[in-house]
Amino acid sequence: MKTIISHIRQSLSLKLTVLVLACVVIVFLLSLGFLFNHSRRVIREEAIARGENVLSVNLKRIKGIMDEAVVVTKNLEWMVKANLHPDSLLAYTNRLLKSNPELNGCSITMEPDFFPGMGNFSAYSIREEDSVHTQREGIYDYYSKPWYSKAAKLGQPCWVEPFDDYNENTLYTKNLIISYCLPIYTDSTLIGVIATDLSFKMLEKQVGKEKPYPNAYSFMIGRDGHFFVHPKQEKVFSQTIFTADNTSHRSDISTLGHEMVAGKKGYMRMTIDEEPCMVFYQPVGNTGWSMTLVCPESDVLSSYNMLGYILIPLVVVGLLLILLLSRRVVNHLVKPLNVLARQTRHIAEGHYDEQMPESTHNDVVGHLQSSFAHMQESIASHVSELQKVNDEALISNEELAQANRKAQEAIEKKNEFVISLTHQVRTPLNVITGFAQVLRDHQGQLEENEVNEMLSAMKKNSRTAAHIINTMMMTSILSDTSTINTTDEVVCNDIARQAFDEAGQIYVHTSALHFHTSVPDNLTILTNAEYLHRTLVELLSNAMRFTEIGSVTLKLSYTSTKVNFIVEDTGPGIPRAKHEHIFMQFEKLDDFTEGLGLGLPIAKRLIELMGGSLMHDMSYINGARFILQLPRTDTQQNTGGN
Repeated sequence: MKTIISHIRQSLSLKLTVLVLACVVIVFLLSLGFLFNHSRRVIREEAIARGENVLSVNLKRIKGIMDEAVVVTKNLEWMVKANLHPDSLLAYTNRLLKSNPELNGCSITMEPDFFPGMGNFSAYSIREEDSVHTQREGIYDYYSKPWYSKAAKLGQPCWVEPFDDYNENTLYTKNLIISYCLPIYTDSTLIGVIATDLSFKMLEKQVGKEKPYPNAYSFMIGRDGHFFVHPKQEKVFSQTIFTADNTSHRSDISTLGHEMVAGKKGYMRMTIDEEPCMVFYQPVGNTGWSMTLVCPESDVLSSYNMLGYILIPLVVVGLLLILLLSRRVVNHLVKPLNVLARQTRHIAEGHYDEQMPESTHNDVVGHLQSSFAHMQESIASHVSELQKVNDEALISNEELAQANRKAQEAIEKKNEFVISLTHQVRTPLNVITGFAQVLRDHQGQLEENEVNEMLSAMKKNSRTAAHIINTMMMTSILSDTSTINTTDEVVCNDIARQAFDEAGQIYVHTSALHFHTSVPDNLTILTNAEYLHRTLVELLSNAMRFTEIGSVTLKLSYTSTKVNFIVEDTGPGIPRAKHEHIFMQFEKLDDFTEGLGLGLPIAKRLIELMGGSLMHDMSYINGARFILQLPRTDTQQNTGGN
């Protein structure tokens, strides 16, 4: 074994052959694994569909026979009520059996003393081979029999589980029967019961008539889990699905029993008699009984197992053929490399004067041989490349230094922002605290107008502090937000007037305020009312803060697709050097102005999230002008604009 491994290590062709074979084996195994797994899943799915279909067919056949008994019994009810006479009742049962050859018997049993002087009365007909026998049943306590007592107790039609109808000294059937029992009422009073009998043996034949697989079988249980039908006759009527020898160390069969008794429909995989099986179960109509189809997995997967027996030998033969073929191909491809290896060893021994000729072949081996001839020439080229790399490294270092300076500037700007934030929050808080102390210490000594002025100042400064805090919170929220709700239906003129009025109340201003609109009062858009209101207040507040003399104007206009909110002032305007920075965070016109440098960036971000745009109109030279555009809703785009 060691000799073989050593030989493989020393031979490139053998290494390549083993590598190719290993790759082929891995691909084969993965492909076969996928094929077998997929085939097994498909076969199981087909088996489930087939089992459910066969079980449904058997149940439909059984239900068809039982439904026919139900129909003829209900049809008999109105005739019985129409002619309540002993002879008529006997004739009805006789005629019913002759007209319906699948029925085994029929009885019409009246309540005790219903017919005066006759005591207990029951008209009964039974089928024996090709003839029908009819008579009044003998005197016995048939009111305690399940086919009478159950229907009378429930007060509604029902099926009675299989029973032996033997009664001494009267007419009876020798077969097990099941009965459909229909109570007869007149004026809400029970007067009797009609019982239509079916031969249980006939239904038993229908249970396993259709089989999807050779060894598949069916069984049926009653309301309490007793076996009605089972391939093992010793279990019929004597055992239940919950009996110890069925469920010992087996919770899955007990689970199946509870599912069936509960009248559920389904499919389970379990082991029965040491064999994995696929089990399908369905209730038998509204009888309270349940029927099961058991399909051994050995039958279901027989074709799948056969596939393995065929494919495995084919795979082994195929791998052997691939091994032989790959061995020949690799030897042919590696032969030029062996020649090249011998020549390079000759040069390595010191025979430098023997120049290796360039190869005339255009394959990888020829390229390798030519590369040796060009090695010296390539060294000079590599030196040049190294110099180029060194120059690029110097440029990269300069770029890194510049990036570092920008980072340092950003840190300084943030530090300035923290200082500004501290100052702007502390100032209104100091004002509020100072006035609060004055009001506390001089309560009752101050004039009413002085108190009002202090309260007004406290209110203004509290709004200023709240505005700063709200701005910081909004900045934090927007950093993680990619969408906002835009389903608010907003009247354009109304929200503009509200923002106009609120901005005028927040800031003490000396400029004139003007509001102009060419937008109809009923024009609405779908947007976010809160954020649009906040943005308009921010734009108006900025204009008022920088416009000491002159005016601040809010204009509204619209087109077929957009609504424009324009805020312009006659203040000092924005310096050209600041045009590109006004929407950047922490940027202010100068360090001595109020604000945090966050208002305009927040406003622009909010409007973009609402599908609109916020622009600074650089063509306006009388101060500053900001244009806020929002899209109109589809239902309003058919109207004109200006």
